[in-house]
Amino acid sequence: MAFHPREGAPAPIPAAPRSGICPSGLLYRGSGRILLVMLADEKTSPEQIEIFRAMSGEQRLRLAEQLYWSARKLKLAGLRAQHPDWTEEQLNAAVRQVFRHART
Repeated sequence: MAFHPREGAPAPIPAAPRSGICPSGLLYRGSGRILLVMLADEKTSPEQIEIFRAMSGEQRLRLAEQLYWSARKLKLAGLRAQHPDWTEEQLNAAVRQVFRHART
């Protein structure tokens, strides 16, 4: 069984205009998407703070949900690489276990 987001999860975000802040809150410039990627020990840049402050609560929640599902997919890929002999059921159970006991 393949990994899929929960039923009723929001639909993918539609294409954004050429510049500005899209419904997901990501900053767009030109024809590409600029992702604000930070390491845990990095300080938030003024541009990132401005973008996050311009988001509505709904946009921030949608972004957080996208981050959550991306993290699950990344964990699934890592476990699949570490355990190529595991079935999809075993992989998905391991992902559930990891996220069930995750702490910040």
